[in-house]
Amino acid sequence: NRVDYDRSDPTTKVVVAIESNGVIRDDLLRGKTGNIVVCDLFRTIPLGFSRGDDSMGYPLITSYLHAHEIKKMMEVVTSIFPRKGSKFFLQVSGLKFKYNPNRVIFDRVTDIWIGSEEEGYQPLDYSATNKNLYRVAANIYNATFLNFVGRFTYGSLDIVPKDRNGNRVTTKATTGNPFDLLLSLRVDVDREKPGFQELKQWVAVMDYVKSFPDKNGDGIPDVPEKYRGKLGRIVREPSWNPVSLLSRGTYVTWIAFVVVIGLIFTLVLGIYFLSKKMRNRS
Repeated sequence: NRVDYDRSDPTTKVVVAIESNGVIRDDLLRGKTGNIVVCDLFRTIPLGFSRGDDSMGYPLITSYLHAHEIKKMMEVVTSIFPRKGSKFFLQVSGLKFKYNPNRVIFDRVTDIWIGSEEEGYQPLDYSATNKNLYRVAANIYNATFLNFVGRFTYGSLDIVPKDRNGNRVTTKATTGNPFDLLLSLRVDVDREKPGFQELKQWVAVMDYVKSFPDKNGDGIPDVPEKYRGKLGRIVREPSWNPVSLLSRGTYVTWIAFVVVIGLIFTLVLGIYFLSKKMRNRS
């Protein structure tokens, strides 16, 4: 937001960011000195390069999504991560959400809030009737995965990158590589310069840590206390309550509900006719 946010246009503000565990390659260790240095930070996210400028590190991209598409991103955590492993787990910023693991796959998120620990959270209406657009940030690798996740979930988690006017982003890729489809969504650090200056993910992390306040006056930014433990942005709330299982369900939930009701009806009908046939024989 500091490098690419037009304050005269609130829709240009990035409100949500994601990162997958698969791209995070190491922990941040305290070490003997207790200080975190450049190599410590870089080691956590060293992967990638850009087909745009052939430099190291994944560039950050942003796109505009509807609220129901943000919900679909969170369903990666509820339904894909448990089956495919921890590298598919998504770390989230700018929102928190609650989900019921007992609900139908791809429709387990029950509540989403937009905001932060400092500014507070506000409920997000993720129904299809909410036509507002929300700017979302990710590295180009994760964005590529999310762009194609709908195909692998039979359209259940279809996510369409859009510009701030709501138009579907379409680019002519010079190669068949899916990364090239998202090159037009990269963040330009300095639009005054000719060409394109990518905002690298590792650079953004360095810059973020440098922005922490120096609380003890030693000239070194201090990591905020909130990062010592979990932030509680992802709340798992199992329940077999029918209201919790069906509330605000998408077509996936209602199809499953109709199938279950149909099976129960067929079973009851079968038992009825079987018992009637046995009575007639007796």
